[in-house]
Amino acid sequence: SFQVRHANAATGLPANGFITSSVADAGNAEVYFSGIAAGFSALTGGPVFLSDTTPGAPTAAAPAAGSGHYAQQVGIAISATTIVFNPGQLIGPL
Repeated sequence: SFQVRHANAATGLPANGFITSSVADAGNAEVYFSGIAAGFSALTGGPVFLSDTTPGAPTAAAPAAGSGHYAQQVGIAISATTIVFNPGQLIGPL
């Protein structure tokens, strides 16, 4: 067993895996390290990055240069609700 936490592009905590449902603090979760992650909304096809404004969330744009935040592509959106999760290396700070 191990502890998990939200990834955070603002502070440099990389995304290493994902869960498919919410988990209470100190609760148990099944963590996936690659594969299909569904249940999102309003994604556009193409690269998906770790959000630098909402910890653990996906976004279509990497943090801006000069922001002091970190960039990490976490996968590819294949529909408005689904990502093929394949995390890249954390880069930064930008």
